[in-house]
Amino acid sequence: MTRTKRSTVVWRITDGKKGHEKQTQALVQGLNALPAHTFEEFILPSTSAFSLATTLPLPDLILGAGHSTHIPMLICKLFFGGRTVLLMKPSIPAIFFDLVFVPQHDVCTSLGNVHVTEGVLTPSLENQPDPTCGVILLGGTNRHFEWNTSEMIREVKEIADKDPSKTWTVCDSPRTPVDCLAAIEPTKNIAKKPWKETNETFLTELLAQSSETWVTCDSVTMLYEALATRAQVGVLMLAPNKTHARSNKLLRGIMKLNASQRVHLSTSGYELDQANLLPLADSEVHRCSEIVARQLLSS
Repeated sequence: MTRTKRSTVVWRITDGKKGHEKQTQALVQGLNALPAHTFEEFILPSTSAFSLATTLPLPDLILGAGHSTHIPMLICKLFFGGRTVLLMKPSIPAIFFDLVFVPQHDVCTSLGNVHVTEGVLTPSLENQPDPTCGVILLGGTNRHFEWNTSEMIREVKEIADKDPSKTWTVCDSPRTPVDCLAAIEPTKNIAKKPWKETNETFLTELLAQSSETWVTCDSVTMLYEALATRAQVGVLMLAPNKTHARSNKLLRGIMKLNASQRVHLSTSGYELDQANLLPLADSEVHRCSEIVARQLLSS
């Protein structure tokens, strides 16, 4: 006899940041792949979550990522019920949430409700890479690394010159200094794409085509998004910020990825040894989805 799928209402609280939204999107994608469940999803901006919530079916799950989603998630649970799932190290005690998934580069006190993930969750892609397509993703200023525009310009040229058979699409981001992308000289195999000229599906579609992707070390979400594809992935390293040297969680995470042969570091050159780079499996999203179903939806 065919088992009837159970309908589950999911509220996804968002803060308007694409990286955070993709994390909760990835978890919903994983939940939808589980047997014996169907999911009805509603997206609520954190700034108006409570007023919108009054018009929606009561939630079984309330998902969020980003510091500004914490309080709206808890208020929604208080008034409308449901179980909360946070995808980040919380800025308030983790015990306030039913489940917390924390990337391994963060440290978080657990009372049994915290699970460590290998990086951030990203939507999976069933892509077939184009061997003539390469991507370079530029981050920018942050507290963990010292941004160096002239060095980035040099590295972009080195990568493009190393493999002229590829057309390299170079993308900046909201944190990239405004003079950086403009200073990169377009050539036969370098195309520039400012983030302001893209839509929300552009990066996902671009990464799906790429056979080789380079990401600056400050951009952890873009790095794990690249690792969710079948591309070979390199990391453009920057000098660590000495002020935050002991708490540089991004650097620790990147070094673990390198040690497990998931990424290649620019400090070792720009030739990626494809035989030694291992893809990051989609199993992490599946594992987290199963934890949610087992701990929060089994009753």
